[in-house]
Amino acid sequence: MTTAPHVHHDPKDPPALESPPHRATPAKPSHPPTETAPEQPQPTPNRTPTNSHAKSRLGTIFYILARQLVEVLLGSDTTAALGITINQFPAQIGVCWVFWMILWANAFGNRPTGLNMAVNYAIRTALTLALAVVSFIFYYRFAAEHILHEAAVAPGINGNALGFVDWMVLMTLLYVVGFESLGLRRLMKDDPTVATL
Repeated sequence: MTTAPHVHHDPKDPPALESPPHRATPAKPSHPPTETAPEQPQPTPNRTPTNSHAKSRLGTIFYILARQLVEVLLGSDTTAALGITINQFPAQIGVCWVFWMILWANAFGNRPTGLNMAVNYAIRTALTLALAVVSFIFYYRFAAEHILHEAAVAPGINGNALGFVDWMVLMTLLYVVGFESLGLRRLMKDDPTVATL
């Protein structure tokens, strides 16, 4: 029978300290937890047409109609010779129309004024458009070649209305605004707010 070896302890030695039991520390998260924001409801798209969309559609309709009108005014031979350049001509008849709308409204009293509002607008629109067509034909068929001596752009037509007629629009604005339609204001005598010469 074996016995455990006897260990001699010196009374002068300090008592041995027992180490506390090891406790595992919880691991710290690498990133602090973030709070998830509540999901916001998405706004429903507005499907009603805006003013810009309506104006865009109106401009497209005007372009299509103006191009058809230009092709009739210039003829098939000239239209074919112009090729893709014909796409510029709705703008050219457009500036002729703008010229007459500005001049008619400011220098000629914007007649008629005494009828129903819808009738007044219809007559003004038809009248200024007719004057624009006459001006367009006169410029391309005669004035550009024989008066202004501009270069030919296709068989039977010369010049570029976007240059000359735009300049005329500027001169018209100067006349009706800067000089107050001098000499033509007597045509506005039915308007009591305008002094007549």
